[in-house]
Amino acid sequence: MSQISLTFPDGNKRDFAAGVTPAEVAASISTSLAKKAISATVDGKHWDLQWPIAQDASIAIHTMADDAQALELIRHDLAHIMARAVQEISPDVKVTIGPVRDYGWFYDFDRAEPFTPEDLGAIEARMKQIINARDPVRTSDAPRPAAHSTPAPERAAVPVVTLSRREHPNHERHRSHPPPARARAGGGEARTRCRAAAGGKAQGKSQRQNQC
Repeated sequence: MSQISLTFPDGNKRDFAAGVTPAEVAASISTSLAKKAISATVDGKHWDLQWPIAQDASIAIHTMADDAQALELIRHDLAHIMARAVQEISPDVKVTIGPVRDYGWFYDFDRAEPFTPEDLGAIEARMKQIINARDPVRTSDAPRPAAHSTPAPERAAVPVVTLSRREHPNHERHRSHPPPARARAGGGEARTRCRAAAGGKAQGKSQRQNQC
């Protein structure tokens, strides 16, 4: 198997087998770092621990002590958890996209009625239940043909997913809890599109708003 050279922040270089993951790199450094690692930066890009590295690159392993990277992951994962909570409470609600922003994150939902403050309280409670369940976080590859073969109710979101992957090739791999269905309503029904937004800091403080 071919070898690649990884350069660490202190300038030291080490050779690894091509396709090595940041998780494996962290484990090769110390058991402690392997346990604390949450992500990496590879050639300036924020990198999942399970994504392979195919060529020579610079690398930095991140832990919860790295505020910027930790906060991005927390917001990303909480966005997935929020979408899962909404669909578990109301299976008829459709989910489209929910990117992370510098002020927090949001998810666009398609439902018959606007969200209410009571809905937000129920969603937050279900999110806590999901977090406390400690479901494993998995990273999976999603080939484009598989996206186009999604069930009909989810198919309307495929153009959005395809565009995202074309602009950001690394985003073909997604963390999941498992991931929520990506969909929007069809069938010609008149529906209300609502946005549930959330933000805050890694310490757990949050701000929520309902925009419809």
